[in-house]
Amino acid sequence: MSNPSMRSNSPFLLAMRRFKRHKLAIASFGLLLTMIVLVIFAPFLEQMLGVDGNQVNLFNQKSAPSAEHWLGTDELGRDVLVRLMHGGRISLFTGLIAALAAATVGTVVGLFAGYFGGRLDAILMRFTDSVIALPLLPLLIVLAAIDLKKIGLPDSVAESDMVSFYRIIVIVALVGWTTVARLVRGATLSLKEREFVMAAEGVGASHMHIMFKHIFPNLISPIIVAVTLSVGNVILLESVLSFLGLGIQPPMPSWGNMLTNAQELIWDAPMLAVYPGLLIFITVISFNFLGDGLQDAFDPKAEV
Repeated sequence: MSNPSMRSNSPFLLAMRRFKRHKLAIASFGLLLTMIVLVIFAPFLEQMLGVDGNQVNLFNQKSAPSAEHWLGTDELGRDVLVRLMHGGRISLFTGLIAALAAATVGTVVGLFAGYFGGRLDAILMRFTDSVIALPLLPLLIVLAAIDLKKIGLPDSVAESDMVSFYRIIVIVALVGWTTVARLVRGATLSLKEREFVMAAEGVGASHMHIMFKHIFPNLISPIIVAVTLSVGNVILLESVLSFLGLGIQPPMPSWGNMLTNAQELIWDAPMLAVYPGLLIFITVISFNFLGDGLQDAFDPKAEV
């Protein structure tokens, strides 16, 4: 039988104990969880409210909040609350999926660079440095403006409603992996000198087995922290690109393109800009607080 005191001192339980002391991180986690649940069930809430977020009603433009439209209507008479929930689906899922994709690329690059070292490490890290040196926003604008038909994609794909969503994920995955790559490389350099790795090498385990069965599980905690901190940045990038007309394209709503649509109505209907802008601010700062809390929780040097 396992010793209860040993279970209570397990790394996971110690991390959770440290995380619980971070009040802002706990509040941020609860807020983000609530937002994710709301946007996942946006279609059901839309049915409960009895409104259609895509239904245009030019006779009910920019109306004030009412029993039928809780946050009023936009410049085309569409329900603002429902569109905010659907926009949250795109903005939040774009941030989460793109951050995970970038972390996957960065993990593979950092793991190979740190484990094999030598010339491969030098090549991969110089390539990483070159990506870091690129001006990020101008590069994203150029990549987002590429005509997908001219690079060989069929018209059915290039003109689909979801292509802008996939484009953002691919762009972020191409340029957003560098932080995770450096983090994973540094941790791998330390871990490959540990006794359990040397023991695996001694019994003839393959390089792939050692990297993904022995080293990678010890990298999960810092990767989770890095992903959490990067989600907010991805949401900001998506919002900026959508605001410039290069991100998520209408009629698919996102918080960024809702801000774009509201910029000409700032004097007539200022709340159309306040709502998505406030949600972007709250979401980004919540992910940052959550990342800070996880970073403190998984820090082995932190006090219990």
